Formats: sequence, structure tokens, C-alpha cells
Amino acid sequence: MRLSAISLSVLFLFTAQAQAQTAPDSKAAPVVAEQPKPVDALIVSQVTDLIEAHHTIPNAEAWQKIGPQAGIVLRQIAQDGKRLATRRARAATALRFFPATDAVGLLTKMVADDALATPIRASAASSLAVLGGGEAVATLSAVLSSESMRVREGMIKALAESKAPEARAALSAHGKVEQKAFLKKEIEK
Repeated sequence: MRLSAISLSVLFLFTAQAQAQTAPDSKAAPVVAEQPKPVDALIVSQVTDLIEAHHTIPNAEAWQKIGPQAGIVLRQIAQDGKRLATRRARAATALRFFPATDAVGLLTKMVADDALATPIRASAASSLAVLGGGEAVATLSAVLSSESMRVREGMIKALAESKAPEARAALSAHGKVEQKAFLKKEIEK
């Protein structure tokens, strides 16, 4: 009996707090998750076709033909853990053509996520190097300390692709500590 009285008191306390937080006279509005804008099924189909086309790598022109909503679909594919890693990697690569989709934040998270497959991280790194400029160099450089040589290889290639002057300095510094000969050669290119 005593346990149930305590449980009811705690339940009442939490219910009262929840009601106070959502009361109409409170100044803070309740947090509502933003719903993704619906994308035309034709655009989803076109993006999916390009992502799944193994015989070609779509260029900027191919993506521009679809339009800016393709970037929304690419973001969804890149984040979808139920998709094949190769499709997610291709979506991450294609995000470089859609800077207006705020892809830098997503790509930064993908690069830093140790749980993601290496091809996805490397593709995200490549696009991040193109879109993120000098700000991306810190993220890419931090991942150079990875134990996985394939992850390091992806970061080295991404930094080499970057136009930011800080990227060359980061590669030079990493070249002094890199143990793998083929990665050292990649840095020296």
C-alpha cells in the first residue's frame, strides 16, 4: 500500500509538471518536430534511378536536370540505415552538387560517425571537402587518427580534393606520422 501511494504521488508530480509545461498560458511553445516536405514521386524515382545506376557516375548536369528537390531525396537516402551502403555512399557523393540543402552539417556527422561503413564515410568526406572549405579541414583531419587505414585513405583523398589552403598543411603534418607507405604516396601527390 505504501509503495503504491508513493508511486501515485510521483505520477501526480510528473503529470502536473507536464501540464504546466504545455499549459496555454505558458510562454514557451511546445516543441514540434519539423515534418519533411513531401517530394514529388517522379523526383524520388529519378534520384533513385541515378543512385542505382552502376554503369555511370552522375555529374552536376544530371542532378541539375532533376532540380533542387533531388538534394532533399539525397539527404534522406544518405541517412537511411536500411539502404545499401553503396547507395548511401553515392547519395553522399552527390550531395556536393546541392549546397543549398545544408548538406555540410549532415556530411560532418557522417564523417565523424565510426559506426558507418567506410565507403559511406569516405564519400561524405569527399563531398564535405568540396562544400565545407576550410571549416571542413578540422573534421577531416580529426579522423586521420583512425585505426582503419581505409578510413584514413578516404580522409587523405578528401583533403587532397579540398581547395582550402589548410588542407595541404593538414596533409603535410599527417604525412610525418602516417605508417602506411601507400598512404604516404597518396599524401605526396
